[in-house]
Amino acid sequence: MNFKHNDLGTNDSGWHAQVIRYEPGDSALPGTETILTYFTSYGTNKDYIQSICLPAGNYYLRVSLYKYYSNSTQAVNQLYQFNVGDYYQFTLPADGKVDLNFKHNDLGTNDSGWHARILKYTRDSDGFGTETDLLNYISYGKVKDHTDSVCLPAGSYYLKVSLYKYYSNSTQAINQPYLFNVKFTQGNTFEKEPNDNTKEADTIMLNLPYTGYLQTTLLGSASDKDIYKFTLPGEDLVSVNFRHNDLGTNDSGWRIRLFSIVENDGILDPIENELRNVISKGTVLNENYENIKLSAGEYYLEISLYKYYSNSTQAINHPYTLTVNSKYSSPPAPFLPNFDIWATKNSDVNKIWKVKFSTYINESSLNNNIFITDNYNQKITCTISALDDGKTVTIAPANPYALNKEYRLYITNGICSKSGINLRNAIAMPFIVSKT
Repeated sequence: MNFKHNDLGTNDSGWHAQVIRYEPGDSALPGTETILTYFTSYGTNKDYIQSICLPAGNYYLRVSLYKYYSNSTQAVNQLYQFNVGDYYQFTLPADGKVDLNFKHNDLGTNDSGWHARILKYTRDSDGFGTETDLLNYISYGKVKDHTDSVCLPAGSYYLKVSLYKYYSNSTQAINQPYLFNVKFTQGNTFEKEPNDNTKEADTIMLNLPYTGYLQTTLLGSASDKDIYKFTLPGEDLVSVNFRHNDLGTNDSGWRIRLFSIVENDGILDPIENELRNVISKGTVLNENYENIKLSAGEYYLEISLYKYYSNSTQAINHPYTLTVNSKYSSPPAPFLPNFDIWATKNSDVNKIWKVKFSTYINESSLNNNIFITDNYNQKITCTISALDDGKTVTIAPANPYALNKEYRLYITNGICSKSGINLRNAIAMPFIVSKT
């Protein structure tokens, strides 16, 4: 349940809300009320979420005045809004990309449909909640199958589904079934929403491609920005490569800004020194912005929507790939957290690793729990096989390793024995490819 109102300027007044199940009585006994959940939306908490799981049936929402003092009546005659939408919680185990697929029958009109939002909900120390929209789209009534994508860090999120109506009586989607699927692709070279300002900028490595998507806001505008930060260890002529699929028009595209921060006191907006400002139009699929002379330091890239007309929004939720090329290499990424790091081994370019466990392994637990990455923690395609003895696992690369490069073999404690006992410690073993 989502409860919204204007800021009253005080928490001495607000609204008290109760979800109630009512069981009617008979001629002899009165009916009974059971309060199933309740909350107080304080005056300065403009946007509050309360969740409850209920069986099918009829329920009541009672809203009354909350006042801390007897004269705390600021909420009287103040407008409030509430929406009892469908909320679903999901958790991402790692950074990556989410594809939200939404399906339904044809309603015969686009005046009604479903409003789908992926959001992050946080609550401060005083108990006040805040929703941050991360993906936002409308599945119109005649669009039976729709997918949008968003790149997110590991964590817990909510999917909220509510009624969309163009007119006040556009209620065709009510009581119509819908299906959705949240598909997750793990990876460290996706952007991580929200990254709309320099404080939340995604730190990226040199010479690695990163994928991102511009999003819409709750109001349907295209104010989303993706901001990335990179560090140059010395002076260099860098290039920025920007790639995307064909939009079929040049009326929409991406604006790419390269800038540095001249002054940042942490209070006011930082003062920027803009170094490059270019547009990648919708039919220009691969562009290099070259010979950008930069000294050592930190720099930012901002990706925003370019539109020739106000409704030229084709680039929204369309993937792009960004690479900052330099003669320098970024330092290796830290090892993934919560792994015991073993001593570095040497290998050849076709090395097949064998891992022998002390007990019989549940083969179904191997999936995603044994993997090899490069030294930026990017996964390498491998074949994982359990041998006939039931205790030994092999890890073979799909393609030869690069000579003189470092890789990492990760074994998580998600692996378990046939009796259901998990591996005690997660292990990371670095290895260097020193032989052909």
